[in-house]
Amino acid sequence: MAIQVRAMSFHCLSFLPRIKKNSKENAAALPTLLYISSRRTIRSLVRSSTESSSSSGRWEEFLKQLPTPIPCLSDVFWPSAGAFAAMAILGRLDQLWAHKGLSFTIAPIGAVCAVLFAAPKSPAAQKYNMFVAQIGCAAIGVLALSIFGPGWLARATALAASIAFMTVTGSIHPPAASLPILFIDGAKFHHLNLWYALFPGATGCLLVCLIGEIQIGLSNEKPRNHLDMRHRLDSKGQREGKVIDYRVSDLRVVELLDGLCEKMQDYTLEKLDTDEEIWVRVNDWDNLPADKDKQEARAYSKYISSFCGRLLEETEDELAELIKKGGLKPEQLSKVLCQDLSKHCVAHRDDDEL
Repeated sequence: MAIQVRAMSFHCLSFLPRIKKNSKENAAALPTLLYISSRRTIRSLVRSSTESSSSSGRWEEFLKQLPTPIPCLSDVFWPSAGAFAAMAILGRLDQLWAHKGLSFTIAPIGAVCAVLFAAPKSPAAQKYNMFVAQIGCAAIGVLALSIFGPGWLARATALAASIAFMTVTGSIHPPAASLPILFIDGAKFHHLNLWYALFPGATGCLLVCLIGEIQIGLSNEKPRNHLDMRHRLDSKGQREGKVIDYRVSDLRVVELLDGLCEKMQDYTLEKLDTDEEIWVRVNDWDNLPADKDKQEARAYSKYISSFCGRLLEETEDELAELIKKGGLKPEQLSKVLCQDLSKHCVAHRDDDEL
């Protein structure tokens, strides 16, 4: 503020020589000059303050959009593993086809791997965008070389035409834009001529896509070992919480016990020839044996389901403790509940069915 006041005083003093020459006429103009000078100073202060506030807001918005600093291990492992497998397989194919002068491992394939494995839901990773752009841009590179010959004009024209082609066809795939330049500058690809539209770009992408589908399948089939509980945002826009072990979580306990007693409605009591009674599973309630009373069988199934509910309520804490300690597998749940913890049930045979 002190700097601004000194600037205003210097600005006003610059008019004093004129006032001395014609003091009567200019004396009345002095307050006006001071008012104009002060307005300019205030306006400059307001403008600088507004610009500072605007830039600060943009910076805070940028910080909020930054990704979470610690991603899950699976989010790092699977994309990296997929890219490694893709490049390793393509490298092995290079060795097998080296005598024919063909190569799969070109630079654009590395960019394709990054898009497909690290951002599989992005528009550039969609199959239509990938193959249309790869084939079209590669063909444009061949045409540009045949028309203009090697040089800067062919490269510039091919790149511009490739971007126009992807825009018109709605197939934006950035790695494909490098294919024309690669063909124009790479003499080892010239003998392919129009076959360059299919190899190595489109063919390499096809193999990468196949590996990507395998990678997605493996990642979906993997057991859930961890739960990401970082769902809330703090005052700075960062995710709060932590990653916990799924195997000792309350969620796993709930998932194992939820609906357990409803499944017991598939069982009913069956009498053997020795007057012994066992619980058996019913596959189809509409096709019970002729000597079996359906109403009575249903009554038994409701009874055991109700009994299961009471039993589960009594032993829930012990079951949860066993599950969290890892000493109980899902297939052992009914045995531990019915026989080991409660001591109420008579052993039944799972292989007996109606």
